Amino acid sequence: MNEINKALGEVRPTLVELYNPKECACRDMAPVVDELRSRLSGKANIIALDGTAHQEFMREYKVAGYPCWILFKDGQEVWRDYGKKSCGELEHMVREFV
Repeated sequence: MNEINKALGEVRPTLVELYNPKECACRDMAPVVDELRSRLSGKANIIALDGTAHQEFMREYKVAGYPCWILFKDGQEVWRDYGKKSCGELEHMVREFV
């Protein structure tokens, strides 16, 4: 959680993916998250968080399913969505807040 708290305190936007390692849709997103990190290096924080191991975060942000995408800017939630996403779709959303 220290990584998230540090990232949320930065000026750069932070996209958090909450995933369940046992779900296929979440495992399919791993290469997308890696590609997104590469594309947005230095511009945004991209964090993949195992929701099954971070139940406190799940409760605090009322996450209802996996994969869940939450975008933060200046420590505040500015966008949220669920399900499989393309790298381009996620990149477009994050760049709106860079």
